[in-house]
Amino acid sequence: TLNTAELRPGARLLDVGCGTGRLAIRAAGLFPGLAPVEATGVDATPEMIALARRRAAEEGSPARFEVGVGEALP
Repeated sequence: TLNTAELRPGARLLDVGCGTGRLAIRAAGLFPGLAPVEATGVDATPEMIALARRRAAEEGSPARFEVGVGEALP
């Protein structure tokens, strides 16, 4: 998925239905030493967002996670 996205340093990624946050966390860490990908994950399940936030913190990832649904994004 990340190869297909053809992300560049400083790009922005929105992962709707992010689950445990694995994709957003990997995207945010693609370019060490360069502008990070601004990765945000959204999921309707608060427990998944809590898990994704814990994973990001454990890995030192700047990825952000918010509870929400794709049909009603702010």
